Amino acid sequence: MIDGKRYSHIIDPRSARPVDFAPSVTVVAPTAAVADGWATALSVQGPDGLKQLPTGIEAMLVTGKPDDYRIHQSPGFARLLDKPVPPSPTSPPPSTPKEKGTSKPG
Repeated sequence: MIDGKRYSHIIDPRSARPVDFAPSVTVVAPTAAVADGWATALSVQGPDGLKQLPTGIEAMLVTGKPDDYRIHQSPGFARLLDKPVPPSPTSPPPSTPKEKGTSKPG
């Protein structure tokens, strides 16, 4: 914290400044190292980076402030959750594409 402002430990290589776009990034990947790398990349790229995720990696980003935030998810992220992510106060709930022939275990 410097002069009352919190700064991220992640540096945007384009600006050489700490990122402040996504205060929370969650990545599910085959290994912790891959998840960590993508979490760092998405912290810099923001929601646009979700389009670059390879098959087998899912992610969720929260952007904004505690009282004014948005949730961004890769298409398969919601299928990994027991309960859906609650909608943010400023945006509609994320849509989840439904697949034919699949059902949740009951």
